[in-house]
Amino acid sequence: LPDGGKAPPLPDTAPQSVTFGVVQFGYDGAQFAPKGARSKEQAKQRAQSVVELAQKDFEAAVQKGDRGSRSNIGRMHRGILEPAVEYLLFTLPKGGVYAEPIDTPRGYWIVRRID
Repeated sequence: LPDGGKAPPLPDTAPQSVTFGVVQFGYDGAQFAPKGARSKEQAKQRAQSVVELAQKDFEAAVQKGDRGSRSNIGRMHRGILEPAVEYLLFTLPKGGVYAEPIDTPRGYWIVRRID
């Protein structure tokens, strides 16, 4: 979780799968990051600068993200993503954008749950 804590189990009310979008900001050492990618701190700062836009206009935020950013990634079932990422995404309300960037093995993500 963003505070460094372990993700709790998903509540019984959480869906079995969700459709979501992601704005991605890779950094040196993240999976699939290109050679010479920005530093982790630079990626975090870029992601933080886009969160407010993502909450108002997710499509516009996607345009500011790295390759791989999509307004609709598709449907994701439980048990595929890392526990902390899954918990934050699956507990968002429909249409919600998580309020801060999430550090994933692929870089910082800003996520929006579609359904």
